[in-house]
Amino acid sequence: MSPTKTSTARDPCEPLYLCPVDALASALPQADVVDSKPEIEKACHSSCVRYYAEYEKCKERIAKKGEGSCEPWAFDYWKCIDKCVSPYYSRDMQVSSAS
Repeated sequence: MSPTKTSTARDPCEPLYLCPVDALASALPQADVVDSKPEIEKACHSSCVRYYAEYEKCKERIAKKGEGSCEPWAFDYWKCIDKCVSPYYSRDMQVSSAS
């Protein structure tokens, strides 16, 4: 018995970079995806209270002065948050790739 050849229409999204984002999203299996980022960041806030307090003090000074920027303090706070959340993300990535 010889294998039968089936004719298939050429996929318009081949290669994938030619495919519109909407078409890609509808082609992927739909699953209930829960974004854990806000919860993890909230849990990490307690580790970064010192940086957040400095940022809040800066915001108050800026409000009184009427000019300036608190960007360095904001970056310090988010750097602390990023350092705290990275083990959570690494763990989640390992779990999802093992599936």
